[in-house]
Amino acid sequence: MCDGFGLAQFLKTMAEMIGGAHVPSIQPVWQREIFNARNPPRITCSHLEFEDVPLVSPISECSNIIRTKKEEMEKLGLPLGYYGNAFAYPAVMSKAEVLCKSSLGDVVELIKKAKEQVNVEYMKSVADLMVIRGRPRFSELGNFIVSDNTRLGFDQIDFGWGLPRFTGAATCFSMIISCLVSLEKEGEKGISVAIAFPTELAVQTFQREIDRFKITSSL
Repeated sequence: MCDGFGLAQFLKTMAEMIGGAHVPSIQPVWQREIFNARNPPRITCSHLEFEDVPLVSPISECSNIIRTKKEEMEKLGLPLGYYGNAFAYPAVMSKAEVLCKSSLGDVVELIKKAKEQVNVEYMKSVADLMVIRGRPRFSELGNFIVSDNTRLGFDQIDFGWGLPRFTGAATCFSMIISCLVSLEKEGEKGISVAIAFPTELAVQTFQREIDRFKITSSL
């Protein structure tokens, strides 16, 4: 029914009502037809996220379309208050060998390029692809998804007993990491990164990589 932004808008409205408001400060907009497939449907963009390509490493940015700013909403043709699902998986592909030899900054640039391709035409193309190909699942082979929820506003929702100390899912999901806002003991905000690992060995391997990264960063 909604994505992360839509859920945040709903919870903010509930908080306003609890605080005494009689109507939402932002009126909800249904208009699910905004992202309907075209007639006839036509795929006009590249959608690597739905392709199983061997011998490469797909880096998929799980991109909840950020609608926290008026200009971002206008870019996608979304009216203020739209809370329906506006979810896309723009992906960029790289050979595994090249990716492993690249710096973290290079990988971040690849993800940025994937996010930049998302516009109204891209979203329409996704909707058309769903019709033409029968709602295929995104590629899971070798995929890594980053879900950034830090700008959705969950940390600003107050139901009357203060701001939340943690905002996010109660559990983690495989191949997806979530970036969440958390409140430290001293009252300072931080970002928690929730990651799920399939085995204890994977946890130990990840810990070694983090330790190596910290050593490199301190030099």
